[in-house]
Amino acid sequence: MNLRQLEYFVVIAEEGSFTRASERLLVAQPSLSQQIGVLEAELGGALLERLPRGVRLTMAGQNFLPEARAAISHANRARRSVRMALSLESGQLEIATITSAAAGILPSALRRWQALHPSIEVSLREYLHRRLLDEAVRNGDGDMAVGSPPASWDGPITTLGWEEFVLVLPPGDPMLRERSVDLAELADRRWVHFARGHGLAEVVDIQCAAAGFTPRRPKRVHTTKPTSSLTESSSKKRRRRVEGSTVRVR
Repeated sequence: MNLRQLEYFVVIAEEGSFTRASERLLVAQPSLSQQIGVLEAELGGALLERLPRGVRLTMAGQNFLPEARAAISHANRARRSVRMALSLESGQLEIATITSAAAGILPSALRRWQALHPSIEVSLREYLHRRLLDEAVRNGDGDMAVGSPPASWDGPITTLGWEEFVLVLPPGDPMLRERSVDLAELADRRWVHFARGHGLAEVVDIQCAAAGFTPRRPKRVHTTKPTSSLTESSSKKRRRRVEGSTVRVR
């Protein structure tokens, strides 16, 4: 078994066709079929079911696909790591992270990194929920991850900063006169809230439940960018920290 065979298998699975995979890989279809046949013979069973118009994964193929992807990802990461260890003059760094960290904590850290290593190309893979991030990292995505540590993690941790929730209010709101606001005071308000499935939506919902309420008829957003336009009619923006049930994500 070799990486080329794994790459061929993954592309065929993604395309659902030897013909389309051959065009994508720029490899002759007979060679592709031969390599997959050798791979299946080594594994002891069929990974693909050949159909009149394409292919589909067998049960064995479905189980093998995530492992093949992880092996390819680990190999690419190992290749990049060795190149970077030999010389930081050029290379690539892929960071897996959650969307809030990509917008909040990471920009300043990446600016410092790029100032030190301007020839290193940095790319981000963003995930809406920490569980998706955890799963992706375990499957080999990214050279490193930035987010809250997994529950089962007992390895080293480097703290880059922390995230804070703030309350965004429209101009003229009476709460703007307060230095702080208890979360329970927002029980009767209409909310602009993170979309279901977003990791921060879960954090907010847990804190609201602890304060004794569920946000009323929220408008759902996937990022923080639309919140201001949905909560105010002018360009002036005012914010207040929510205390009493303050949420900080480290």
